[in-house]
Amino acid sequence: MNLELTSLYPQQLLPQRQSVARILACNEVSARFGLALNPEEALALVEARQEALLETGRVEFRGGILEDIIFAFCDSPYIEQANYAETLEALAHLFYVFKSETMDKVPDAELIAAMKAAFDGPPCYGSLELLEGKALAELGRRERFRGLTDEDEAQDEDDEGEDEDA
Repeated sequence: MNLELTSLYPQQLLPQRQSVARILACNEVSARFGLALNPEEALALVEARQEALLETGRVEFRGGILEDIIFAFCDSPYIEQANYAETLEALAHLFYVFKSETMDKVPDAELIAAMKAAFDGPPCYGSLELLEGKALAELGRRERFRGLTDEDEAQDEDDEGEDEDA
């Protein structure tokens, strides 16, 4: 049995190595803003993405959204080299939470743009906690009520309030 695990191990590392290499290639752009990841941070980011996928019950079929997040957020005035890797990990996790909250109705690029706008401006001004709390709640609410009339939305909100009171 140990031989089986040993033979699978290099095959499992190949996608991880490719992901790390793609993330490190992003340094060419992010370095313009004083941000770069070292190989250890890139590996930790890939592993954090995998954990976020498992935690949220999601599956990705392409290389993932890490590069998209890096390119979108590397010019943020609220991200510094000291918190760069940690912030990217949190943003990746929030991305998958948002995807689930919006029931996959929002395309990846649109979701990342909405996260970036909320993170850099009101209501978050660089706060990951506010991004998760306020922005996630608003985005989820907007998607749940998309296409409903104002009366339907008000009725649905009343129904939610009754559930919370119970």
